[in-house]
Order: sequence, then C-alpha cells, then structure tokens
Amino acid sequence: MNYFEHPAISNSKLNWFARSPFYYKRMCQSPSESTPAMEFGTAFHTFVLEPEVFTDQYIIHEKFDRRTKVGKEFYANVTDLAREGNKKLISQTDYEKIQWMHNSLIDNPAALNLLPTGIDRGGKDGRIESEIFFNYMGGGLNMRCKSKLDYIQTIKGKDVNLVDLKTTQSITSFKSSYKYKFAYYRQAAFYRLAAMAEGLNVKNFYFVVVETQYPHESAVFKVGQWDLEKGTNDIHDLLVSLDTCIEEDHFPMYGHNNDDGIITLNEFIDD
Repeated sequence: MNYFEHPAISNSKLNWFARSPFYYKRMCQSPSESTPAMEFGTAFHTFVLEPEVFTDQYIIHEKFDRRTKVGKEFYANVTDLAREGNKKLISQTDYEKIQWMHNSLIDNPAALNLLPTGIDRGGKDGRIESEIFFNYMGGGLNMRCKSKLDYIQTIKGKDVNLVDLKTTQSITSFKSSYKYKFAYYRQAAFYRLAAMAEGLNVKNFYFVVVETQYPHESAVFKVGQWDLEKGTNDIHDLLVSLDTCIEEDHFPMYGHNNDDGIITLNEFIDD
C-alpha cells in the first residue's frame, strides 16, 4: 500500500473534515480527481525537489491542436509513448513556465538557502519528500496520522527546518490561502507534529512560494510561533470531533452545530 492509499489521517483529510464531516466521509469514499492545476503543481515540485525524477517521469511535448487530424494523431502517439513508459505528459508551454518559476527561486537568496543543494547552489543537507506515519496521542486520543514533507533541512544533529514549496497565482493572495482557504498554518503545525514524532527538533517552518503567473515572483514566509500553536490546537479539536464521528458512525452535513440545522446570515451587521 502506497502513501496515498493508506487510510491514516492527513492534513488534507483534516481540511475535508473542517469543511464538514459529510464532505470528509464522501471524499474518503470517492476522492475527486486531480485538476490540471494540481498536476502542474506536482510537476513543478518534482522539477525543483527531484530533478532526476522529473527527467525519468515526464515527457515534454510540443503544442498541438486536437481538433485537427494531425493533432489527434500526434496526441494518440505521444499518449501511447507515455503509457508504454509509465510516464506523464507535460506541454512545452508548461515546461517553460516551470523553468521561469525555478529561475525565480534561484534568484531569491532566501528561497535558495532553504532548498536542497540540487537546485543549483546554496541549501543544506536534508530529506526530500519524507513520508512520516505517527500516532496522535493528545487528549487521550490514539489516531493514526501521516504527512509527506517536501523538505526537512538539517541544521545540526536533530535540529531541522521544515520547508514547504507552494505555487500561487499571486504572492499577495497567499496570506488569504494561509489563514482561510487552505489553512496552511494548520498544515505547518501538522507537519511539525510529524517531525517531532520522529524525534526531530523543529526550529522553524517556512513556506517557499512562487507565482504561476508572470512575472513569477517568489517569496519566503516563516510561520510564527503563535500560528503554530493555533494550528496545533485546531488539529486537536478537529481530531476530537472526527474521533466522535467515527465512533458514532455519524457524519453530518455543514451547519450540524446548529440545533435546527439552519445557518443565519448577518454578514453586514458591522458595516
């Protein structure tokens, strides 16, 4: 059983549950398929963190028009080639975009210092794409959890930095994703718990972020201690609620905390 097939609780599953227990249950039963944006993000991660794997796993193809006979034939041929070699396809356009994004990281000293040495220069020794399984034991719970960390940067001995590589449409919108949409602060706390379970002393957690849109600006965000504690508390509360849902085999829909199941909107009360 590979990492993604393992039923342990991941940060992504906690995001599902935070949306609603019902959503969590349905996603566990039938996860949604990956989107083009997700596939591009995976390709970028592989290119930056594991360039040798990228070369082995991806076939770069020229742009073609699948509405034409020639385009259909070309698509069929390149698809067959990828299938036979168990490889993935990436367009020349996306590949060039990945190179621009990669160059942005190289030109950013703060980002370069936090990434593996394989990115060209800078960086420190560490572990890439680390799969960690651990038991969350807080508050009397015993729940099997898992995390896949982009990069564990060794400082000295057991002292490490945790680094997560993110893509975003805009650097200025990342804070919204961090606090609300994707709750990245909670992801940082979850990954820190995983690393600590392995006996590592996490000094800092960093998000290295680069834009998918031109001019592909990059930035480094350090997660503050307050946010890590907030994330840890939220993780505990979510796992307690999830444990109850599993025990009772009851996964209610959004708004289940209201007695009548009705959500009252007063969004402009302070305006």
